[in-house]
Amino acid sequence: MMRWLVNSLVAVALSITASAWAGAYEDGLVAYMKGDYATASSYFREAAEGGNSWGQAMLAGMYEQGKGLPRNEQEAVKWYREAAEQGNAVAQNNLGVAYTTGHGVPKNDREAASWYRKAAEQGYDEAQYNLGTIYYCGDGVPQNETEALKWYLKSAEQGLAIAQFNLGVMYFIGAGVPADPMEAYFWWLLAGASGDEDARQNMEMVETQLTIAQLAAAQERARKWKRKLP
Repeated sequence: MMRWLVNSLVAVALSITASAWAGAYEDGLVAYMKGDYATASSYFREAAEGGNSWGQAMLAGMYEQGKGLPRNEQEAVKWYREAAEQGNAVAQNNLGVAYTTGHGVPKNDREAASWYRKAAEQGYDEAQYNLGTIYYCGDGVPQNETEALKWYLKSAEQGLAIAQFNLGVMYFIGAGVPADPMEAYFWWLLAGASGDEDARQNMEMVETQLTIAQLAAAQERARKWKRKLP
């Protein structure tokens, strides 16, 4: 079973270094972390109207989630677009999700693919995952398992568990690559370590197809891989 789209914002925004914060946007993050969403939305609006792309993206997210503001998908898309057109990769990805799902805009897979690609080429792991998914499914782009594998790999190498899970599926069934149960086990091992229960179940299934030496080699490779992550 393959997994579908991901759309997130707050965790990424909070990972931006303090040097990137400015005025109303920083105040908005502080209020958001305290759970004062009404105050946070006010600060984010001030930052957004001043042209701060992260303020725009956070304001969009609050409209999308209905936090501190009435839920309004059209307003969410408006502000995601403002941020996306400034090159904000998270907003580009989330705008792509809106086009894929038809939330706040008419569903348009080709437009979604365009925004995913913009964000993916900036190295944003969730957009790389989403671009891989639309290549796998052939939504808005010609179906291409090799391209799907490429983008899943880029995302998985950054540690995104859902991409690791799907990459494991592709190696197991031989989609875009020769079937390789040991490689599938490796990626499911990583996803499982991040708490993915489906990956853990798949590991148990594929363990019966591998030798003790192969299992040990995959586990050692996973340990070394995790030490390389920031």
